[in-house]
Amino acid sequence: MGAFFTNYQVRATASKVKKALEKLVDTRAYVSPEKNGWVTVYDESSDEQNEAIITRIAAALSKSLKTDVLAFLVHDSDVAMYWLYQGGAIKDEFNSAPDYFDENIDDETRARFRGNPEALLPLCIPGTTREDIEAVIHTADGLPLMAEGVFTDLAKLLGMDDARVGLGFKYFDEEGDDLLPDAADFERVGQETKQKKARPPKAIEPAAFAIPDMFPAAIGMLTQCWSGKHEKYLQAVGPMLAATGQKVESDKMLKQLRDGFDRGARDFLKHSTSPDRPSLEELKAARDQGPEALAKLLAARTPKMFADIAASAIHEGLEQFVAALLAEGLDPNSKDHHGNTVLSQAEKLGPDSPIYRLLKSAAEKKR
Repeated sequence: MGAFFTNYQVRATASKVKKALEKLVDTRAYVSPEKNGWVTVYDESSDEQNEAIITRIAAALSKSLKTDVLAFLVHDSDVAMYWLYQGGAIKDEFNSAPDYFDENIDDETRARFRGNPEALLPLCIPGTTREDIEAVIHTADGLPLMAEGVFTDLAKLLGMDDARVGLGFKYFDEEGDDLLPDAADFERVGQETKQKKARPPKAIEPAAFAIPDMFPAAIGMLTQCWSGKHEKYLQAVGPMLAATGQKVESDKMLKQLRDGFDRGARDFLKHSTSPDRPSLEELKAARDQGPEALAKLLAARTPKMFADIAASAIHEGLEQFVAALLAEGLDPNSKDHHGNTVLSQAEKLGPDSPIYRLLKSAAEKKR
């Protein structure tokens, strides 16, 4: 199941936003401290994802405060939508998947939901260009695999806190203490709204709190085409589509699936901090030459991530890729970021698994 959330980003002071919001909603809500000129609002009724409620609140806040308001919505990580209001009037709309709820949408409506970089540009941080915004909402190779990635990237251009933009009322109400360091500073609207607690300082080692690098996950996405899952998907879905009278174009569908996983790899690479990692173009070029070429590139640039990359390959049953990693120096006894050895990961496949036998033989040779 994907993410479902709605929030508002308002260019005003927190005190003014709270005062205006109290007149607009009967449910519970939270108002954040101002950060870089933006105040975040999480409203309980808006989490129902009713467009009428969302646009009413956004328009009213914008009108009463005479300011800019952006309302963000993500539905099941499949759809990203925003509405921009200025002085109470709608100035721009965006829907990443306009056909999701209405297959008969007309071209005029589709154009209206496209999103206008010129409307957003005045709100962005200095130095932002129209092309920067285009790269987020009108990418040539499609939007991120997870729709919320659109807003994570857009928030950075707008100077917003991307962590706040990625939450809604329910997420903040249930887990805000753990998700945002300043959760206790959010002001409450509604008598039953819970006060968030300040996060106590923890005496932990920095490494224990570190988020693992997302580079191995990107490799996992890029190598999905070797697992045979695409073909199995077509075998399952093809007859169903044919039964409804739809034309089944296998090559086209396979390309769409592959492109979708490649976009997922692109998104994971954005969150990789490795300074030596290859670019997406380099990785795709090596991937398209085969497991041996990709393993050679990874050995030259990111050998320290071999264990995590191998763990993903083992999970997907990519025997040829595991063999290629071994040929490039993979140690079966090396550990991934969870502390598990490569060999122990393969052991889960069973003693008769070709991958397990391959890694066990390599481990015995190292004794």
